[in-house]
Amino acid sequence: MIVYGAKLAILSAMAILSVILSSKTIFSSGLGRRIVAFWIVSLPLIFLFRNEALTLVAASFMLAIVNKNSSGPVFTIAFLIGILGAIPDWVEYHVSVPGINYLITLSFYKIAVIVLLVPMFFRLSARNNLAWNLTDSFVCLFVLLTTLLTFREGKITSVLRFFVDSCLIYIVPYFVVSRTVKSINDIHYCAVAVLVFSIIISSILFVSQVIQLDIYEAFNPRSKYNIIREYRGGFLRLSGPLSSPLIGFTMLSGYLALDILKQHIQISPIIRWLIILMFVLAVLFSGSRGGLFSFILGVAAYWYFIKLSSEKRVLLVLSVTILCLAELLFSVSAMFIYEDEYGTFDYRIELYTASWLFLKQNPLFGAQYFIHSGYFDHLVTGLGIIDIVSTYLQIALQYGFVGLFLFVGMYLSIIIPLAKRLLSMGASVSDVERYSAMYFAINIALVFIISTTSMISLFPIFIMINVAFGRIMLAKH
Repeated sequence: MIVYGAKLAILSAMAILSVILSSKTIFSSGLGRRIVAFWIVSLPLIFLFRNEALTLVAASFMLAIVNKNSSGPVFTIAFLIGILGAIPDWVEYHVSVPGINYLITLSFYKIAVIVLLVPMFFRLSARNNLAWNLTDSFVCLFVLLTTLLTFREGKITSVLRFFVDSCLIYIVPYFVVSRTVKSINDIHYCAVAVLVFSIIISSILFVSQVIQLDIYEAFNPRSKYNIIREYRGGFLRLSGPLSSPLIGFTMLSGYLALDILKQHIQISPIIRWLIILMFVLAVLFSGSRGGLFSFILGVAAYWYFIKLSSEKRVLLVLSVTILCLAELLFSVSAMFIYEDEYGTFDYRIELYTASWLFLKQNPLFGAQYFIHSGYFDHLVTGLGIIDIVSTYLQIALQYGFVGLFLFVGMYLSIIIPLAKRLLSMGASVSDVERYSAMYFAINIALVFIISTTSMISLFPIFIMINVAFGRIMLAKH
């Protein structure tokens, strides 16, 4: 107990020191202060209000007030990036309409899109000079197909509900970000928001570890963590206001932003390494194997293009290959990461086998209610659910191989061109190349991590924002 207490004390002091000493640089801007202010004032809404509708209405007013007199559209986008997750997605409210069960389910990130981005969306044509490309087509076709397939439910309200959700989650964030962020200074601004967001999330996990309570999950009325606590390596497994797999992705984004911004923001090497250590420990605290390996994969991809010579690149590829084989054969991550009884290799084999049998019957467009087809009844977990542990599988089952092609095409239309341009860059590396490598690495990490989890929580909007930034970097070339 003494050793564990000393360990927590050291970690806490390190976290507090990093935040305080970096506050004069990272948090000194108007953007950083507003992001932190919103996170602080949102706490009473989560912990004191027990009415979801009142919480979300108050949050919408707070968004409008805090973002009032902003420095422009790019500031608003950066502010959105910094406050995603400030109110967890389990705070949601079904908006009812007379004669209809409910029109739409509102959560905080949808409220943030409505308040901050929708007004900008309707003004895009006035300042849009970016040519239409393949990624734009994939995004629109994916939303169109999935909306049309919702007609299979036979309810017009379901179609309207799905279409509105898709616009708020996919269309509006993607097109507003890709058409508004233009210059390198704009991208710098958004990178600062990414860094601030990552530091806030890691700090929340540190505080939760110290008090031995997942602060945000403790107030989630639907969470199993209200009943049990899961430990790994002597540490409490945490997710904070995000889902566990998203922690690894968030810390990766923060690390990459920090590495690029060190050229433009004065942060001492000691503080920079303390922040990086916070990020790494936050990934371990999350207890997510997918999050851990997406972090490693993203860092490796970034280093491959930006930091290593050709000889060291070969060594990096060999190291990552050996690590993957070690994980496959010996499950080395079990020393750090919590192993879920229903996330085992055997469960996944059974899931993919059942899915293949189902898809042979419904290959093109899947089925809306595939869960009730009878193919998956033997896969019900101890929580009473069937855990579809892959976004790709989830999309294929629900929308068929046509839907999967459009979804994967959206990513490939970004990743492949970025990889080609990064491989052909010269010896001197500019900020354009650094940010191209950053968003290549982030999107590669997302491609991997969504193969290990279903499309839950904030994944859809995170995906669209980062695909949009990848689209921006293609235009910069």
